[in-house]
Amino acid sequence: MAAQKVQLLSLKVPKGYRNTAAAEYLAQLDDLTRRLFEDLKGAKKDELAWQSAPGHNTIGMLITHLAIVEVWWTLVAQKRGTREAIEAVLGFDGDHDGLPLKPGAKAPKALGKLTLRDFEKMLKVARAFVTKHAKTLRDAEMDTFIERTRWDGKKQKVTPRWILYHVVEHFSGHYGQILLLRHQYKDARKKR
Repeated sequence: MAAQKVQLLSLKVPKGYRNTAAAEYLAQLDDLTRRLFEDLKGAKKDELAWQSAPGHNTIGMLITHLAIVEVWWTLVAQKRGTREAIEAVLGFDGDHDGLPLKPGAKAPKALGKLTLRDFEKMLKVARAFVTKHAKTLRDAEMDTFIERTRWDGKKQKVTPRWILYHVVEHFSGHYGQILLLRHQYKDARKKR
């Protein structure tokens, strides 16, 4: 009997961080991003802008949302979380993704003009911003509370460790939605 090949799986933790945990969270985000764009390979503008029904998200909206959220939470960690600060980093404000859409609403037209490469560039800008900040975090800062006021006026205290965890958790959830949308899009095309 021939020996079976063993697949080696590992997550390489990047160097240049003051804090190992921050480096590990960024390694997770980078791997999820690599896998997301591998899974989206070949997606064209019409697929990225497709809505399963009015009021539902598109793949493009979700990728834009991922970029906005990464920048937003990094700004919260820096105690400068404003819509204007998001725009200074990304070139558009926190409402650019259209989320949440009102029932029956169409997706933002501007996002329908973007290619997969455009969305990839958008997420790279956001990730570079997050990475630059994460590299500066010291061990003692990871569990220091930062108070913020949510858009709805409620107060909340979060730590940089929780922020990095939340960004990974958030990315993972929307990654699953994106895969589902891709599946639904392909099924809808078969039925035509």
